[in-house]
Amino acid sequence: MKSKKLESGGTPKVATKRIVGFIVAVVLIALFTLIPPFEGLTEPGMASIGVFLAAIVLFVCQVAPLAVSCLTLMVLLPYFNITTLNQIFADFGGTSFFFVFFCFGVTGALSNTTIPMRISAWITKVSKGNPKTLVFGFLFIATLMSGFLSNFGTLIMFYGIIFMFLKSAGLKPGESRLGKCLMIGLPFACGNGGFISPAGSPGNLIAQSLLQAQGVDVSFLQWFVMCLPFALIMCLLVSISLILIFKPEAMPTEAQQAVFAEKDKLGPMEGKEKKAIIIIIVTILLWFAGTWVKALNTTVVAGCAFFLMFMPGIDLMDWKSYVREADWNLLM
Repeated sequence: MKSKKLESGGTPKVATKRIVGFIVAVVLIALFTLIPPFEGLTEPGMASIGVFLAAIVLFVCQVAPLAVSCLTLMVLLPYFNITTLNQIFADFGGTSFFFVFFCFGVTGALSNTTIPMRISAWITKVSKGNPKTLVFGFLFIATLMSGFLSNFGTLIMFYGIIFMFLKSAGLKPGESRLGKCLMIGLPFACGNGGFISPAGSPGNLIAQSLLQAQGVDVSFLQWFVMCLPFALIMCLLVSISLILIFKPEAMPTEAQQAVFAEKDKLGPMEGKEKKAIIIIIVTILLWFAGTWVKALNTTVVAGCAFFLMFMPGIDLMDWKSYVREADWNLLM
C-alpha cells in the first residue's frame, strides 16, 4: 500500500511542495491580472509578468513535468490578451527550437562513439596523474565543447566520460575527492561554455535575434571573441575553487595504466569516429564562416549536420536512439 502511494504522488513532503507550488502559481497569475498596471505597463504586460513568475514557481516546485507546465502556460496566454494562439505556435517553432533539436542529434552521435573514452585517456596522459591538471583538463575540454554543442548533451556525455574514468581508475564514487571535483565542476563548466558562441545555447540565439531587431548585428566570430575569455576565466576560477575545497588525491600509476588499458582495448579509431569528428569540425567552421556568408545561418548549418548523421554510409545516429537521448523537457 505504501509503495502505491509513493508511485502515485511521491513522498508526502514532495506532494506538499507540488500542491503549494500550484497554489502560489495560481495566486501570482491572479494577482498580476487583477491589480492596476504599474506605470508604463498595460494589463497584458502585467499578466505576462504573472505568467512568467508562475512558470518559475511551477518549474522549481516540479508541480508537473517541465514540458507539461510550458505547454499549459502557452495555451493560456491568449486568455490574458498577451498574444494570439497562432503567434504563440509561430514563435514556439522558431529557430531556437529547431537549433536545440538538431544539436541533440549531433551531441548524441558523438557520445555514441569511442571518442569520449579517448578524450579521457588523453587528459590522463597529459596530466601524468597530477590531480590539479586532471580537474582543469576535464573542465577545460567540457567548457570548450559545450560552446558548440548542446550544454545538457555535453554534460551527460562528460558524466559518462567521468564515470568510465573513475571506474577504470578504481576510484570509488562518493569517496574520491578527485571524483567530487569533477562531478561538481562539470555542470559549471558546461554552463560557462554555453556562453562561448551563439551555438552554445538556445538563449544565445534568442539574444542574437533580439539584438538584430534593434539594429545591432553581432556575428558568430564577434560573439566568440568577446565571450571566450570570460568562459575560460570562469573555468579557471571554478577549477581552483574545487581544488582548494576538496584537495583531490593524486592518481596512482596503476590507475593511470588502467585507463590506458581501457583505451587500448578500443583499438585504432574507426571510420565512424572519423566521420563524427569531420562533421562536427566542418559544422563549427561553417558557423564561423557565417560571419561573412549570411546564407550560412547557424540553425541551417546545424540542420544539415543533423541530416548527415542519418545518411546512408554515415549512420552515426538512428531515430530511435535520438528519441531516447533527446531531452524533450528542454526542447519544450
